[in-house]
Amino acid sequence: MSKKMLYKDAWQSIGRSPGRFIALVLLMLLGTFSFVGLKITGPDMRQTGMNYFN
Repeated sequence: MSKKMLYKDAWQSIGRSPGRFIALVLLMLLGTFSFVGLKITGPDMRQTGMNYFN
């Protein structure tokens, strides 16, 4: 299958079900934001815990 046909098929499937496409994109964004948020707040939470116990 050529890339041109692959892209055409992808755009057609997005056009047939835009709600599903939007839902998948939103789920990916939610997962990404959750992962990044947990990754960033980890050191701050550790420092807060150390300050509290000291």
